Amino acid sequence: MSDELNVVETQEEMIVTESAVKEIQRLLDEEEEKGLYLRVGVSSGGCSGLSYSMGFDNQKHEFDQEFQFDSVKVVVD
Repeated sequence: MSDELNVVETQEEMIVTESAVKEIQRLLDEEEEKGLYLRVGVSSGGCSGLSYSMGFDNQKHEFDQEFQFDSVKVVVD
């Protein structure tokens, strides 16, 4: 078994509504730390077999995809 990670490049887009961007920015403004990303993720687990997560992160990882919505940066692993 190989330890290599198979990466598939994609041209997928992420859509965040204008009202969601405003709310995310409001929440980011409440944080003491600046330069945070909104991290969105999916992992195995939960009743449906998938568990979705969303939170603020100060690190961007090698295979993250980054999306910019006004002043809000969103990363997806």
